[in-house]
Amino acid sequence: MFGGDSIKLARVFGVRIGIEPSWFVVLFALIYFLNLDYREQFGDGTALALAVASALLFFLSVLLHELGHAVVAIRNKIGILGIDLWMLGGVAKMERDTDSAGVEFRVAVAGPVVTLLIAAACFGVGSLISDSGGVADAAVFDSASSDGVLQVLGYLTFINVVLLLFNLIPGFP
Repeated sequence: MFGGDSIKLARVFGVRIGIEPSWFVVLFALIYFLNLDYREQFGDGTALALAVASALLFFLSVLLHELGHAVVAIRNKIGILGIDLWMLGGVAKMERDTDSAGVEFRVAVAGPVVTLLIAAACFGVGSLISDSGGVADAAVFDSASSDGVLQVLGYLTFINVVLLLFNLIPGFP
């Protein structure tokens, strides 16, 4: 991780962004299963396009989550060695530990706050397109809507809420 086996994608805020080869396994599996779901409502080409968009936007959500941690760490004078996306999500590697519990808390909470904002934004935009019931139905894959954008926004709302809940589970620092 962090340059060894990962493929460099870019630098954002001076932070190296990379992807591990295992990321591709999850990417293609996600595209496959989302495509199966979307094909129930859309033609093959549209379903595949929606699946690819959904999967890539999900990984963008994970990247933004990790950038949330990284930006707060950098603002607290903690260098970031890089961010790598891999099969279980993403990780931002700090050069050193935090100096205080307060800084640790701010760095730790930054990612979930970003995830909450993404989920809220997707739900809000979906509600503007349809209504809150329509995007909620799309979020739990219970929508007969023929609006592909609404389906993607519903999926992103759902997956970001799951990501948020997963990240709120206490774990070893």
